Amino acid sequence: MSLYPRSLTARLATLYSLLVAILLLLLGLWLEYLIRDHFDEIDHMELTAKLNMIENLLDRVDSPAALNTLPRYLDDLLTSHATLSVSIRDEAGQILYAYQPDFLEPVKNGEVSSPSARWSVAGHEFIGHEVQQLLPLAQPIPVRVLLGLDITHHAHFLQDIRRYLWTGIALAALLTALLGWLVARQGLAPSSGSRQRPSGFQLSAWVSASTCKPPHRKCSNWPMRSMAC
Repeated sequence: MSLYPRSLTARLATLYSLLVAILLLLLGLWLEYLIRDHFDEIDHMELTAKLNMIENLLDRVDSPAALNTLPRYLDDLLTSHATLSVSIRDEAGQILYAYQPDFLEPVKNGEVSSPSARWSVAGHEFIGHEVQQLLPLAQPIPVRVLLGLDITHHAHFLQDIRRYLWTGIALAALLTALLGWLVARQGLAPSSGSRQRPSGFQLSAWVSASTCKPPHRKCSNWPMRSMAC
């Protein structure tokens, strides 16, 4: 049994549905890419802004007293940013400051290829960045600043958007297929009726076959029998 529809209505409806489904699929992929790219840009902008604030504080560490008060200033800065994780280490790997360091363990342990890559810890998704900076002391101290940003809320939002988007596209494709079938059926209704009517050749043959010749009668039945006889 062939799966290809034999009805002209079904063929047109199927072709129309496939074209619309392909267009909706491409539109959905494009919208998903734009939304994901938009949120990635927002996350990186926020990460860069927080990293600039920390770098500005480190640029002010120009004395041992400023170095001792640095943790307090960083605490004041980061207390209201629960989505951030910070680790500041010297060249020897000694931690000078840490804020929620548990979320940075995959990066420290080398489980992530680079801090810029995404990683997950305890159901939270992170992106990060690591920079090297010199503390402007009498003898400058190079430090490495590792910053992680929790983007779980954006990840969940993108999942919801993706689910609603593809659900809407699937429903739109089904409704479009139904509409295409109805339009094709209504449009082909006159031609379907015309197929039931006889063609010109069939009509001529039918008229010729139904035409009766005059019955053969004897001459006596004609009014002018005397002349014919």
